[in-house]
Amino acid sequence: MELFFAIDTPYLDGFLDELRLLYGRSENTIDSYFQDLSTLSRIVGASRALIDLDEEDLRSAISLYAIDHAPSSVARLQVTLRAFFQYLIHEHYRASSPMEKIESVRAPVNLPEVLSIEEIVRLLECCNLETQRGMRDRLILEFMYGSGLRVSEVVSAKVDDIDFEQGVLRVNGKGSRIRVVPLATSTRKLLQRYLFDGIRSSFLIGRVRREEIFLSTRGGIISRQYVWQIVVKYGKAAGIQAPLHPHTLRHSCATHMLNAGADVRTIQVLLGHVSISTTQIYTHVTPEHLLEVYRTSHPRAMEAI
Repeated sequence: MELFFAIDTPYLDGFLDELRLLYGRSENTIDSYFQDLSTLSRIVGASRALIDLDEEDLRSAISLYAIDHAPSSVARLQVTLRAFFQYLIHEHYRASSPMEKIESVRAPVNLPEVLSIEEIVRLLECCNLETQRGMRDRLILEFMYGSGLRVSEVVSAKVDDIDFEQGVLRVNGKGSRIRVVPLATSTRKLLQRYLFDGIRSSFLIGRVRREEIFLSTRGGIISRQYVWQIVVKYGKAAGIQAPLHPHTLRHSCATHMLNAGADVRTIQVLLGHVSISTTQIYTHVTPEHLLEVYRTSHPRAMEAI
């Protein structure tokens, strides 16, 4: 990383170490925080230390940043600054945060498309289970929709993470947080065929041993880009018109569960969200489900006029 913090380096290093060691943030997240602070340092000038900035300095810098950046980027910058100055307070480098009176920019919430249950069925049935690649691809799709996994969690899942007796998968999620997710009965049956009928081993080349469940045709680890490609590929084969990406299946999983009566807390645990507020944004209630619940639960909903 290129440093722009000749004066703030000790404070920056401590801040990044806290994110990494205390809060378990991923390296990508830590790098994003670093880049945000680096950008702000360039805006205010090399002669100014971030630790000494006041409210007026930050308002001006954020306004300049907002000229060339989207609201979502400005919102992220503010999150970074709040966290940084809270760290300085905790470590007694500052008595208060200059961000206290600066209103947060609300980033627009862009929810991904949600497939209907019928579309999900069509998507899964497009995989040819008579072929090795079709079986593997079907399981990849099942992991994302059936268990709500992120694409990064799918490609890193290992054979030893599967517990067939309990019907669960051990997942190494964001920030190295471990959680256990259930596997659908159909997924478990396909997994047993895939693992024990020689389908997975057919992807292995020579004597190379791999721990990952899903392998490429060259015997290596599949990439996230490849998972994106198969989602698009089977989406087109299923005649689905909406733009698709791996997150669509994860979001569809959460939405279908919510519509079927699952509580938000359960979905939060399944998806591996640290904050329930993330889940509340991520899972939205459809108008149809809202009307159904209202009609069956509100005491005056069905009362004659």
